[in-house]
Amino acid sequence: MRFDRLSDNGTRAVFRQVRVNGHSPTVLGGSVRGWVPFIERYCKETKKPKPRTMNKSKSTAGRPVWEKTYRKWCSELHRIERSRYIYTLRNHTSIGRGDRPPYSIRLPPYSHDTAIVGLQIDCSASEISFDWRRTLSAFFMEAHFVSLAAQRPDTKREYDRAIERAAKDILFARCSKYDNRNLSDWRRARRKRLQPWVARHWWRMASTHRLLTEDFVFGAMELFNREEYALHNLVELQDYDVDTAETVPEKCARDRWALMKWPVTRKERKELEDSAFFCWHWR
Repeated sequence: MRFDRLSDNGTRAVFRQVRVNGHSPTVLGGSVRGWVPFIERYCKETKKPKPRTMNKSKSTAGRPVWEKTYRKWCSELHRIERSRYIYTLRNHTSIGRGDRPPYSIRLPPYSHDTAIVGLQIDCSASEISFDWRRTLSAFFMEAHFVSLAAQRPDTKREYDRAIERAAKDILFARCSKYDNRNLSDWRRARRKRLQPWVARHWWRMASTHRLLTEDFVFGAMELFNREEYALHNLVELQDYDVDTAETVPEKCARDRWALMKWPVTRKERKELEDSAFFCWHWR
């Protein structure tokens, strides 16, 4: 979504869906309408007002596809393929959960996933709008934390001890040491913001899974800071870019306990460590 204009009274910023020049929209996936179930789940998880949605097309009846196929694939896939399949499901089912907002806000050189205040969605126009003053206040509050933390390298308070312990067990591809994650000021600022949600929902998932979700968000932030996503390389959508046959469920699937515990058993941990899949992603 790229900034398009201010509302007539100047209180709201309107953003319109665009695509990266040379990329099909399907590379990054879907429409504004398809985003609605994820942002609604996030607002419910974080006890924020539900966004006002206009011109929403009819959703597809029935359960989300992955819920229908989960047991079938888990029983039929080879061990390493099953690990990859479940890993992908974890990423998908964490979208819109309280510790993974279905968006990030980029204002170079900063990127955060802080609150969007007063959100409104127009599905047919492929636009969203929000209170830009309050949204940017939340954004720069977190940026200010990071800036102050960088000036005080000797003071590193803990904001999520469970994640800090998990970080010593699993290496991250971009980390040269076990504790690099815990020294990241961006991560510490984010963990501080998420403390109220974690206090209510820590029992729903393994701390390792929450750590991997944090890694995923961090990787997405780095991805969208690349030159190819610079403003000059974003172009307006055309009619042929819109998938009129897109399948959109009314709401996201519920958490499945087996996906939230990673690894589920000590045996599974050993199998994952021995697999090329695990090594490629986390070593």
